[in-house]
Amino acid sequence: MKNLKIISFFLLGSLILAACENSSNTSSPNKPIQTKQTERTQQTTSEHSVNETSSLENLNAAMEKLKTGDITEISGSDFIVGEDIEPGRYIIKPAENEPVQFKIHYSNGESQTYYLGVSTKELAAFKLSKSDRIELTVKRMILEAELLNDPLPNLAKGETAYTSGNDVVVGEDLPAGQYTIKPIENEKVQFKIYHKDGNPQLYYLGKSTKNLKAFKLVAGDRIAITSKQNILEMTRTK
Repeated sequence: MKNLKIISFFLLGSLILAACENSSNTSSPNKPIQTKQTERTQQTTSEHSVNETSSLENLNAAMEKLKTGDITEISGSDFIVGEDIEPGRYIIKPAENEPVQFKIHYSNGESQTYYLGVSTKELAAFKLSKSDRIELTVKRMILEAELLNDPLPNLAKGETAYTSGNDVVVGEDLPAGQYTIKPIENEKVQFKIYHKDGNPQLYYLGKSTKNLKAFKLVAGDRIAITSKQNILEMTRTK
């Protein structure tokens, strides 16, 4: 009788051990799958973050390379482009830590008001044309405009440049050719192209349409950004 009890005890122990092993084998394969999924999620998030910041980083790097060190301080009465400051592309920002509001009266009769120093720190790759007029709202404030070397007129295949501010005329400011045109970061940019061989058309990038690809521009076309502080990235493809 005693031997029977011992045998029963060992049989019960064996059954419990087998059940534990089956439970362990059933649950363990899920662990590495969860880990891999987590790693893939983290990797995707990391790559997404890099993509989100890369276009702005490229813009900033390009602006640094194009700086000439030629700085004009704008304060007091209105500055006339071509008289008080030369036409060209600029980085425009407050000279001090105070926000600055000002209006630019463009030579085509349009005008826009800008507010720098809070959400928008500066205007980059910003084109000022002859006879544009810069009017400070508070005359004591100071704007700093640094002239840039402008790569657009000689842009070669495979090169990228940026435009903001006044209109770009193809054949003068930009070579005729094919381009990829897109906004910076997650900006939504509206602009109009006055096509030489047809009616003007309005384009809206950054929402359902992210960019224009293989887009042909011919001499005489004119690109007019609606909100002139927005920036378009232009890469020549042909």
